[in-house]
Amino acid sequence: MEMSSPFEIAGPLTEALLMANLAIRGVDLQVDGKYPGRSKKLIWDNDNMRVTNFDEVNQFVKRTYRPGWEVNYTF
Repeated sequence: MEMSSPFEIAGPLTEALLMANLAIRGVDLQVDGKYPGRSKKLIWDNDNMRVTNFDEVNQFVKRTYRPGWEVNYTF
């Protein structure tokens, strides 16, 4: 049975939209009184789930949970 939105299309599309959200959040991120994200192209490391050239936006990729409520990311 074929899905109406197969993962081969929905997965990369979702990842692209989430990267766009990171780029938007990075534009207004102030570092040392400047806005370095306004002129950066974000480079995504898929294996490590992080942006490699602008560490400040990695805070938006994963969140820190309270003790006892942690999420174990195992793939």
